Amino acid sequence: MGATADQVRILSVTHVQPDRQTTNLWPLADDHTIMKLSFLDSFHVATGPIQRLFFYDGPGLPPFPFIAGSLRSSLAATLHVFLPLAGKLAFRPASGHVVLDCSPSAVSSSRVKFVEAEFLPGADALRRLAGDEEHDTEAFAWLVPELDDAGKLPAPVLAVQVTRPAGDGRGVVAVGVSLHHAVADGKSFWQFLRWWSAASRGDLLTAVPGDLMPPPPFDRTAIRHRREEELTAWILRLRAPMLPTVIIRLLNDLGVEN
Repeated sequence: MGATADQVRILSVTHVQPDRQTTNLWPLADDHTIMKLSFLDSFHVATGPIQRLFFYDGPGLPPFPFIAGSLRSSLAATLHVFLPLAGKLAFRPASGHVVLDCSPSAVSSSRVKFVEAEFLPGADALRRLAGDEEHDTEAFAWLVPELDDAGKLPAPVLAVQVTRPAGDGRGVVAVGVSLHHAVADGKSFWQFLRWWSAASRGDLLTAVPGDLMPPPPFDRTAIRHRREEELTAWILRLRAPMLPTVIIRLLNDLGVEN
């Protein structure tokens, strides 16, 4: 029997902005950049986000408030490097383009949603979700966050949820991440997670180039096609004909890690 909506209680919702004082390990792109999506990205404007869910279990886990606080501060440090993930996906009616807006105004108004939640059935039930041979994807769906305003542009592109079991909340925790597929592919997503992991361990300030792969280039100008404008317009008419309203057409791509 899987979890239902009333078995996951939201404890708090905060928002994270990039911490620009954390690291200058890699040079950043122009903060005022507004990047037009390529015709390849346009396929994903109306698809669900990439979602990943991680379970951590063991007697050595710190208390939940420490875990949540550490993940929040390290996320802010990582967003300083992966600045486009703190921006917005937006529609420009005059041109008909969908763009990734990571300008200072977009970043400050969008921010990344950070949800703290509680799994009411308790720690053993949360462990069973991770350990069952046949994963209950319906139950997993309540442990990953929704992207706010995903049905209408502009919309944020990244959200995080940290869930503890009811009771003392010790021993096991689930971390869910949602990222809009029009902004990043699977490889870029894992690069972001590696940087976030390094930041949460406190390794980001001491890392040197070579310790971590450089962040992916989010600029789409290298993707060229002689009929790019025509292809982009055709794909958007096909996939999202009601822009700026977006109807999600595909099921979420939900992955699970133990």
